[in-house]
Amino acid sequence: MQILRRLQSSRIIKILAITLGSALLYYLAAKIGLQFATLNKQTSPVWPATGVAACLYFLFGWRAALGIFAGAVFTNFETGLHLPASFIIGIGNTAEAVIGVFIFRFLMRFKKEYCIQQIE
Repeated sequence: MQILRRLQSSRIIKILAITLGSALLYYLAAKIGLQFATLNKQTSPVWPATGVAACLYFLFGWRAALGIFAGAVFTNFETGLHLPASFIIGIGNTAEAVIGVFIFRFLMRFKKEYCIQQIE
């Protein structure tokens, strides 16, 4: 019984570490992107957080998606947006990573068709 409890607690710690780490990485990447904001505090032509989010979701799946969402909501709320708007933008930021990874994985099924063969 203690072994099961230890396994469950280590699993929960792993999930929390991935989620919190993803939120922190997304937040830091978003803060870097916001340094390039020109029109207002929320709009930037460069958004490195998208690449970070896609990599995190590709590597860790739904655990990272929770962190991406939390990091996006916190970042947007910190720039002065209201909480409902921050939630909506957070959903969009998370969805772009999830959909992007889905499309990438779908296209990788056909990678042999797109490979260049050597001509001798």
